[in-house]
Amino acid sequence: MRVYTCDEMRQIEQRADAGGLSYRQMMENAGWRATAILLHWWRQFHPAQPVMRVAIFCGKGGNGGDGLVMARHLSAAGMAVVVVLCQGQPVPAHSAANLQLLRGRPIPIYQLGEAAVDQLAAEADVLIDAVYGTGFRGEMDDRGRQAAALMNSAPGTVWAVDVPSGVAGDSGHIDPGAVQANFTVALHSYKPAHLVHPAAGYSGQLVLVDIGIPASCDPVQPAFHVTDAQQVFTALPPRQQDTHKGDFGKLLAVVSSGDMPGAGQICTAGALRVGTGLVRVAIPRPLVAQYAPHLPEAVYLPLPQSEDGSAAPGAAPVLEKALADSTACVVGCGMGTGQGPAQLLQYLLQHAACPLLLDADALGILSQSPDWLNGVKAPLVLTPHPGEMARLLGISTGQLVANKLQYGRQFIEKYPVTLVLKGAHTLVFSPGCPVAINPTGNPGMSKAGSGDLLSGIIGGLLAQGLSPYLAAVCGVWLHGAAGDRCAARLSQTAMLPTDMQKDLSDLFLAHHR
Repeated sequence: MRVYTCDEMRQIEQRADAGGLSYRQMMENAGWRATAILLHWWRQFHPAQPVMRVAIFCGKGGNGGDGLVMARHLSAAGMAVVVVLCQGQPVPAHSAANLQLLRGRPIPIYQLGEAAVDQLAAEADVLIDAVYGTGFRGEMDDRGRQAAALMNSAPGTVWAVDVPSGVAGDSGHIDPGAVQANFTVALHSYKPAHLVHPAAGYSGQLVLVDIGIPASCDPVQPAFHVTDAQQVFTALPPRQQDTHKGDFGKLLAVVSSGDMPGAGQICTAGALRVGTGLVRVAIPRPLVAQYAPHLPEAVYLPLPQSEDGSAAPGAAPVLEKALADSTACVVGCGMGTGQGPAQLLQYLLQHAACPLLLDADALGILSQSPDWLNGVKAPLVLTPHPGEMARLLGISTGQLVANKLQYGRQFIEKYPVTLVLKGAHTLVFSPGCPVAINPTGNPGMSKAGSGDLLSGIIGGLLAQGLSPYLAAVCGVWLHGAAGDRCAARLSQTAMLPTDMQKDLSDLFLAHHR
């Protein structure tokens, strides 16, 4: 799946133009292909109504030019088309040329603000948003907001060309008056805002169309990447006939407290289910009897327990030998945030040589002492949900959600970690790597324990030798894919993170692993 930024698309178009595919022809291809998709949809779902009433709202740039091409082709197909120029006459020569081609055709052209426009919008079966596209950056002007308000309030179906107006294609920033499209026709590639929430919710159903640009014009190292099954199962270590458990890593899991024993159990199960050779579980001593019947494959490292049920202060030295012998370590799932767990986290950050994954309570502790990340020698993976990430940054969750890409990039610039920012279409940030967008997963996974399973999966992949970035990217995909299988089997409402363990196994079986 191609995902390119707006700047990358401009460079792609420049290379295509230099190679002989003119901007005028790309615009023609875009408008025609978008029209073909729209006509197919209309005839499939409205067979008794042969004439579609279409109002096309056009801006002054290239996106408006795409809309003008659509007007010509829709009219030629017998549809009743009106054009509304929202920002005056088009500026690019190829857009202006397409406006001239409408002269003499049965296509009324209005300026936004004319008395008839409101009624035409209200009567249209389909409204086409071709106002801004990838050209939108910060805030809509008054005319853009006026056009968007007409489209949003109309009863017809809204189709956006490339990116809904008011949504920034790269950052996902949303203007308060942005167009809420039912469908969006993405040109040549998806844009980050199509896939990163909450901006993705403004695109409606996505349709990708080819506008004739050869693959040779695409960037070699794009800024974004969408994970797929081939990447994941190619990255997983093969299991040869003559291997033993030591070949598949040794994970240390520092987890759980008296009131959250399940978190560590789910994490441990996730690590085992992705093929980790050995999982050592460091938990308060009284919990060992609870764990062992459910996870007999794990090795247990009992820790002294404090009155609050978490590891007692001074427990850190118990970890020394196991940590030195581990190929990765997961810390945080249900372990508590008191003095004992804080000492454990600080010890691990100071002494670990293997990759460390920090989740849940470890992130809560870290939010009080973010300077602990400075000078850490071990590779780090952090897996916060939006609330945990907001606390790490000292901002509100709303601020974070509205600018996830910006804050994610800023964080890894300050701290050289791999950051897994969880949510719909989870994002993985890592220095020097494309931002990975995960396409798997569903709302049924929004339950306590789901993040613990993910930590175990990623931790297990880290233990088996995958790089922090690749372990995170593959782990997130596997987690979501197992969740999708589980939802299909049990429903999103009824599924549980513990149920997903079977689906994780089935997923490996389906891919002959």
